[in-house]
Amino acid sequence: MLSKIAAIMFAVFIMNGSFSHAATDPYTHKPQIINFRIVAISQRLARSSFSPNRDALLVELIGKDGSVRSAKIVFRYMGYEYPVPESFLDYGLVHTFKVVRDESCDETWQSFSTKATAGPHGELTFTESVIYSRGADPADLSVDDILPCYVTQMRGYKRSRSVPAAHVEMSRTDAK
Repeated sequence: MLSKIAAIMFAVFIMNGSFSHAATDPYTHKPQIINFRIVAISQRLARSSFSPNRDALLVELIGKDGSVRSAKIVFRYMGYEYPVPESFLDYGLVHTFKVVRDESCDETWQSFSTKATAGPHGELTFTESVIYSRGADPADLSVDDILPCYVTQMRGYKRSRSVPAAHVEMSRTDAK
């Protein structure tokens, strides 16, 4: 008797779409190896010692063909781990990481780069909330440009290498 009830409840559970989140779960995507330059980092939130932390990076993804496109990388770490190392915030470095694509954290350039604060009388003020990497030019993005999001952790780190920024400029010129 109990097994029939359990079977019926399981069937209802499946028909209600309770397992449908697996299709949209960002962690069902396969990890991929990408190369990128860090253009900017969003101003860091207060670091927590007991819950997960994250840094949001504006990066230029470098394709195998040398193409360059803007994206966002969320770098996750725990309170006992280190955030993105300051030495990584150098536009002259190309980093290689294992990442997972996560559509749920895609956002516009305006949302990524601005911070709203309420004044003493309730008025909102918007300020730029990014810190550019050493050697990086300010981003040439429209407020509506969507930044595809990737998620990683330090254990996804593969290597960093110095590649002159002129190499990227040449690939941008070739692409136009």
